[in-house]
Amino acid sequence: MSETGSSATGNQVITVPAIHVNLTPFAFHHFAARYRDVARTAQVSSGFSPVPYYLYCRALELSFKAFLLLNGVTKKEIKAKALGHDLVRNLDRAEGLGLSSVVSVSAQEREEVVKANAYYFDKDFEYANIMRAVRGYRDLPDLAVLDGLVDNLLIALRPLCLAA
Repeated sequence: MSETGSSATGNQVITVPAIHVNLTPFAFHHFAARYRDVARTAQVSSGFSPVPYYLYCRALELSFKAFLLLNGVTKKEIKAKALGHDLVRNLDRAEGLGLSSVVSVSAQEREEVVKANAYYFDKDFEYANIMRAVRGYRDLPDLAVLDGLVDNLLIALRPLCLAA
């Protein structure tokens, strides 16, 4: 940091050298936590609602993407259709880049992600799918399992995202 002297008006000018801060993994982590928090409050309503399912899926997606960004995947690749909003592809890619060294995803958690993805990827939690509604939304993921997985991801990724 360098300073220059006082001007005639008595103001000081301080020049700060440029710094580089990668806020993206932290931002993804932060928003994932907010989606998770709201999902928890959305569960208290009676009757079926797609809202908590969507919110947990969004939290998972952002958590996986935070990890991917931390491990060299570009923002462009994150947005590309190859990953997109596909929870299973994002999880597979994260595991391929060493997610298991940060947090272990159990077989049950993976199974629930696969169930969730069947709805989330097709946007069935966002837009009414009459046929699925008529059939009673069979094979929905277990929200408690999704909550636990999101929570584990957020806890494990927080220090890594803060250090990015």
